[in-house]
Amino acid sequence: MRTLRQRHLDVASKATNGFVPIPFDRYVDLNVQNNPSVDRNEFVSRLREAVDARKAGARCACGALIWAIGSAEVGAACFTCITGEAWPDADYEIDEALGYTAIV
Repeated sequence: MRTLRQRHLDVASKATNGFVPIPFDRYVDLNVQNNPSVDRNEFVSRLREAVDARKAGARCACGALIWAIGSAEVGAACFTCITGEAWPDADYEIDEALGYTAIV
């Protein structure tokens, strides 16, 4: 069981490298544009909370770092646990949650 858990954590940590970084405000704009029924202020609050948690080292139940964007929608979890996919394939993550700022 320990080996399986470590293998999952290794895969999940490598997934961080596959994200496309996006600035917070730009992602909020895209999300609200694509989901007009979403309350912007409420979404900003949820996303900010998830980004701050990720920056503070929040972990999924599996032990991997959380995916801030996905966690703002479904609760604190990593990319793999949220999507069922091992690698982000041009999936966004907030740049500051990854530890740097994207060049826009």
